[in-house]
Amino acid sequence: MLVFGDKIATPTFVGGINGGMGLTTLNGYPDASYRTNWMFGTYLNWQISEHWHFAPEVTFKTPTGAAGIQGLWKDEPAIDTILTDRSEWTALSYFSIPLLMRYTTGHLGVFAGPQVGYLMEATDNVSASGPNGERLTIEKSAFGRMNRWDVGIHVGIEYLTTPSLGLHSVRIGLRYYHGFLDAVANVSGTQVNNGFYATVGLPIGGSPATNESTP
Repeated sequence: MLVFGDKIATPTFVGGINGGMGLTTLNGYPDASYRTNWMFGTYLNWQISEHWHFAPEVTFKTPTGAAGIQGLWKDEPAIDTILTDRSEWTALSYFSIPLLMRYTTGHLGVFAGPQVGYLMEATDNVSASGPNGERLTIEKSAFGRMNRWDVGIHVGIEYLTTPSLGLHSVRIGLRYYHGFLDAVANVSGTQVNNGFYATVGLPIGGSPATNESTP
């Protein structure tokens, strides 16, 4: 997008980059609480009418997972019995594609749409005090107990900093994601991805002056 954004932009089409922070958990997982991480990706925006836009995204790093999880190291007694004052968490990261419809008017916009994701990173982590009081952080792969695919829905609201620039305005947004598929494999109950994200969208390329006359 950084290389070709200016070349592909038109008065009714622009691409850009998204970045932000996520607060995520695994709904239904015993003792799970929220953890924070960062996200990064790109977006495309087609203006369909005066207010409606089709805005698919490609998010190379979509963080999920949860903090506050217990018992991740029961199969490794040397770690489970030696470490004290522990905190454990599961960190997941997906390559995801949200397909969003966006409605904008003035400074405000709302959007919603489905998302499909493929698991790229999965680790179980523990931070604890060792036998001599030193602080340790240990991780192990969690791919074996996770499902690879995730499907859910994205909804959100955004603020356009300069609506007179149309598609070329910077966007500051809040969004919510709820998964429909089990994230954890071969366990009883349902554990789905759930997250809140704060994002900034930066358009790349094109002429803002041209967009001022666009409806």
